[in-house]
Amino acid sequence: MDPTSNGTLDDFPAELRIQASAALDAERQSIEKGIDAWKKLVGSAPTASEPRRELARVYKQAERWKACVEILKEAVEKAVWPIPDAKVPLLLEMVEIYRDRLKLDVNVIDAYHRILAIQPTNVEVMDALVAQLEGSANPRWPDIIALLRKKAASAGSTQEKVALQLRVANLYLQKFQNQAEAIKCFEAILEIDSSNPDAVSFLKQMYEKRRDWDRLIVVLRQEVGRISDPAEQARRWAEVAKLATEKLKKAAISIELWSKVIALSENDAEALAELEKLYEREKHWEELAVILQK
Repeated sequence: MDPTSNGTLDDFPAELRIQASAALDAERQSIEKGIDAWKKLVGSAPTASEPRRELARVYKQAERWKACVEILKEAVEKAVWPIPDAKVPLLLEMVEIYRDRLKLDVNVIDAYHRILAIQPTNVEVMDALVAQLEGSANPRWPDIIALLRKKAASAGSTQEKVALQLRVANLYLQKFQNQAEAIKCFEAILEIDSSNPDAVSFLKQMYEKRRDWDRLIVVLRQEVGRISDPAEQARRWAEVAKLATEKLKKAAISIELWSKVIALSENDAEALAELEKLYEREKHWEELAVILQK
């Protein structure tokens, strides 16, 4: 941050260049004179960013870190900027000073949040903020989770989305023992990657534990549908059909699942017996006749 190091003032407003040139001359005499000159210019042009930027530069040379970061903060808050993004380099410099010079973690976090308010999808800042939060004495896990979810929403690849959702799920389990929120994360993973082994395993376990038979059968359907061996697939369809018959007790679903068994193994005795009972109970006489004939 030293645009005037080559002695030019090209980016200064024309009406401020004479005073800025005088401030540079004062700076060459001594740092203190330079500071005084730039402070006067800041006072005479309170909405201009350039004088504050230069005053911050001189404070930095003098290693007056508190004064440097305060003038940068003033520039961000009080100066008129052509676009909000123009504030980001100053905020990043504030982060560096707060973190490395003043050791003010809370201010580091605040500065990162201010950048994300301007650039919500800045992945580098998200990662840096997550690392800062995780490394603090009392990590703010809800804030970390919110950031990871925001990053997942804007992630470009399926692999990255899955990895971030998995990280969030594990945080819910490890830090909060919150199975309900973890289930939502694993469900989001299955929407992206229907065969993800971590999501499939966890959701099967949770759905069975919670007796959520509808959702369990949905996951089992997807799992069995990926089996290539017909004999193994028939065996697994029979397991799902039996579960649906005993737990879900929805005739239409049970009929559909037992029919999948018959499609792969037309003489399966258990499937034929179950379909006979279901068709008779539901008064599906034509289908019952076919089963009785078999």
